[in-house]
This record gives sequence, C-alpha cells and structure tokens, in this order.
Amino acid sequence: MNKTSLTILIIVGVVIFLVGGGLGILYRTQNPSEKYQKLETAVATLSSKAVPSIAGYGQVTNIDGKNITLSYSEDSLTINISEKAVIYSFVASAPAKNGATSGTQKEVEFNAIKKGDYVNIGLKLSPDGTLQGETVIILPVFNAGNQ
Repeated sequence: MNKTSLTILIIVGVVIFLVGGGLGILYRTQNPSEKYQKLETAVATLSSKAVPSIAGYGQVTNIDGKNITLSYSEDSLTINISEKAVIYSFVASAPAKNGATSGTQKEVEFNAIKKGDYVNIGLKLSPDGTLQGETVIILPVFNAGNQ
C-alpha cells in the first residue's frame, strides 16, 4: 500500500468516526434513554395519591429550620418537614421479662426533635421529584443490649 492510499484511508476513517460520534450524540439528545423514562415513571407512581407515603429512617445529624438531615450507614438525606406535619414521640416503658418493650406515643412540637435522635419520617414525593416530610416519629433510645 502506498503512502497516498494509506493517508486517504486514515482520513476516511477519522471522518467516519467523527460523523458517527456526532450522530450518536444527536440521537441521545433526541431520545431520552430508557433509564430516564423509568425514573419519570417511578416519580409519577410514588407521587400519586395511591401511595400515601414513603418512609425515611436514620439519626438526625442536622436541623436547619424545617430541614432535617438524616444519616444511616454511609447515606444521608435532607428532608423538608411540612408546616402541617404531625410529630410524635414514642416513649418506651420498662422492658418486660421476655425482653419486649411497650410504650406510648404522644404528639409533640417540632422543636422536640434533637440532633442524635433516631426518627422515622413519612415522606411524600412531589411530582417535581422533591421529598416533603408529612409525619415524624421520634423513636425511643434503647441501650446497646436491647438493639
């Protein structure tokens, strides 16, 4: 193969590569991927009235206004708590002989939530994809032997 043929072959290869890459990028911007379509479907489903809430659980690591940051394992999530949210505190009574614990639940104000508390938050997913805390349950603290 002579130099001229080799040069032409390389130039044609580069042009095909660039045109193919450009068409691939154009195709990806024209058609949303299946992954994003599934995500949109999940948000629509979870924000429907048929799904009353989703639960979030963890230790409160930060409180900034009505925003609570929960941490569990290596994950963390900041949740905006609705002005209409109902907050409960679960107060454990003494453990029974079989190790079971009973207790009572009472409604408390938002300021009863403290850093370090373990909470369970009933979440509602909005159609725009944001989470809103609708209920908060402050869980009792058990000693390490009962966890």
